[in-house]
Amino acid sequence: MENLRETIYLLFTGISVVFLSFFFLQMAILIIEKIDRLLNRKRKDEKISESEQDQEELIAVIAAAINETMGKECKIYTISIPGEEEEWISSGRYEVLHSHNLKK
Repeated sequence: MENLRETIYLLFTGISVVFLSFFFLQMAILIIEKIDRLLNRKRKDEKISESEQDQEELIAVIAAAINETMGKECKIYTISIPGEEEEWISSGRYEVLHSHNLKK
């Protein structure tokens, strides 16, 4: 009977230690994620201003090139820059377009 009590005591002690270590590990991960989000938010704010200026310059260059090529003023409704979309988006479009088995 004494061995059974010691065994149960050790079992609960071991389980408690494991769950407490998991809890502290989870708390450390959450704290690191919050710190990372705060640091990345500051970096994103800096990158957005540069990115917007670059995009405006790119739109102006594309508009000038189209107007020069066409010989008249044209309106640009949308511009999609390759490489900005996620890989799964482009692979999904590829699958849809090639699933139709169109013959030329």
